Amino acid sequence: MIHRGGRLSRRRVRHVTAVWIVCFALLATRMAWVQVGSSRQYEDLGLKQRIRTERQLGPRGDLFDRRGVALAMSVPAYTVSINPRQVDPSMRASYVNALATVLPLSRKELAAKLSGRTTYQMLARNLDDAAASRLRAVRVKEKLDAVSIEDQIVRVNPAGDLARSVIGRVSLDGGVSGLEKQLDGRLRGSDGKSMAEYDRLGRRVPTGASKVVTEVQRGTSFVLSVDRSFQYTVESLLKTSVARYNALRATAIVMDTDGQILAMTTVDQTRQGPVVSSRADSVVATYDPGSVNKVITISGALEDGLIRADERFGVPDTLQVADHLFSDDHRHDTLAWTMGDILSTSSNVGTIMIAKRLGKNRVDAYLRKFGLGRRTGIEFPGESVGIMRSPNHWSGTDIGAIPIGQGIQVTPLQMLSVYAALAGDGRRVTPQLIKAVVSPDGVQTDQPAPPRPQVVSAVTAEQLRTWLRAAVISGTGQQAAIPGYSVAGKTGTARKRNPVGSGYKPGAYIASFIGMVPAENPRLVAMVLFDEPTPIYGGQTAAPVFSEIMRQAVQHFRVAPTQVDGRRSAAAVARGPLVLEGLDGDGRTVSLPEHGDPALDPRIPTTLAATASKIAPSPPRSLGGQRSVPGVSP
Repeated sequence: MIHRGGRLSRRRVRHVTAVWIVCFALLATRMAWVQVGSSRQYEDLGLKQRIRTERQLGPRGDLFDRRGVALAMSVPAYTVSINPRQVDPSMRASYVNALATVLPLSRKELAAKLSGRTTYQMLARNLDDAAASRLRAVRVKEKLDAVSIEDQIVRVNPAGDLARSVIGRVSLDGGVSGLEKQLDGRLRGSDGKSMAEYDRLGRRVPTGASKVVTEVQRGTSFVLSVDRSFQYTVESLLKTSVARYNALRATAIVMDTDGQILAMTTVDQTRQGPVVSSRADSVVATYDPGSVNKVITISGALEDGLIRADERFGVPDTLQVADHLFSDDHRHDTLAWTMGDILSTSSNVGTIMIAKRLGKNRVDAYLRKFGLGRRTGIEFPGESVGIMRSPNHWSGTDIGAIPIGQGIQVTPLQMLSVYAALAGDGRRVTPQLIKAVVSPDGVQTDQPAPPRPQVVSAVTAEQLRTWLRAAVISGTGQQAAIPGYSVAGKTGTARKRNPVGSGYKPGAYIASFIGMVPAENPRLVAMVLFDEPTPIYGGQTAAPVFSEIMRQAVQHFRVAPTQVDGRRSAAAVARGPLVLEGLDGDGRTVSLPEHGDPALDPRIPTTLAATASKIAPSPPRSLGGQRSVPGVSP
């Protein structure tokens, strides 16, 4: 039995040994396969657990003013988050105390965020470099491994709300208004991609693997035609004047005769006082232009040879057109008026008499040749074409109403462009907000000048400027005068459309003035428009504000004086041809003007190079003699 059991035991030992040998062989074979045959597979699996793919945001391109000062720019910022599940309950108090010293959150708020069972809690957005650096130091010192700091890019406007309707606004999805929206596709940068190694606690390994997969690409930047300092001046003057004349709102545009917009804004009256509007009313809002529209009818009749410059009309104070009686602003006998008299006194009856010679088809044709009823070409989101009916759909009274600026709807920029054409020897301009394009690698390319089709001859344009000059010297626009400079321009007072329903709002008027400086050889054109001011007349509200704005403009842009007490100044004669200086956008930062623009903070590197008087109110004017229907003249 013992012998037999010994043999059985040895047999069992051999069997167990054989099993172990087979197992070790299989294990060795598997180890060899893992280490040799499948090494790359497991290496990749390990890397996937430690390597993270990160996205680097491509900075949005910047918007600069004509002198290279930033109006909108993208700056780095940081987002802070935490994974509450990674925080040991015994460490929560340490986390709360440490984070409270560097984040804009109370201890109570932090404790609530840390007590959650989620894997992600947002702690702060848009931290600047300094705050992020302090947080990093605390994170390392206190071993706050559950805290993550992520790069982001935020859009900032160094000048605050300055030119807000022009610049527009940006959301997380891109531009939503203004030029930010119009240029969004080109302003956007291209995101980059990189890979980096992290440990099991989610900390980046300083000496670990890293690789740039795709380079970050900055978006295209743009140099605007707007002058930031002058824009501030215009906005400040409009705020003062809206309050003074108790208007609902005011709009102003200043442009050079090449079409480059130097300032453009709308100011609203609110319960808190006048504020710069976020709406671009200059481009998107429409109104009946009133008497400023009369230059189109007179230009067309003169161009077509239907009137002579020295011709006199016997102008009564009323005129029946179809079933409507039109009248001038004040009663007068039938007077022998020249074209200049009709324009300078803003005679409705005289303008209608000229329009009837021209005929409705030609009136309509000249309205359209001057750019009404179409977009100006500025390429701004939401631009309105206005309202222009075909002559086939005119009523019997439209030949009286439309030539004096009632019965059509235009934008302020369309109407200013009419006067810019007269200032530019009869050639229509395309308003521009973009002066130059700056590529991501810093190469600046000036925008080409748009074509300027001839609307009326230079002779006709010069004659109209002469008559418009008379309107400022002795007519309805006398308060638009500027000492030392010749001014040509036209007042407008039009009934306001009823915002609800049809027809006109009782007792509501739009007052405006459009003019150019210097009259003989214009360099600047501008418009000022008030919605429901008191008094209602453009000559008493818009004209004096135009004067104040343009006094600042001729100094800021160094336009040489042309008139001193009605005579051409000796200094201007010595200088020869008039030169508009300071409009070349040479990239140099200008000195701080006397009005003290607080947006020009020298501590902020916002230049293109660094980043690759009071208005005296006019006395109220009696409305008792006003009989003009459907509009009024001055």
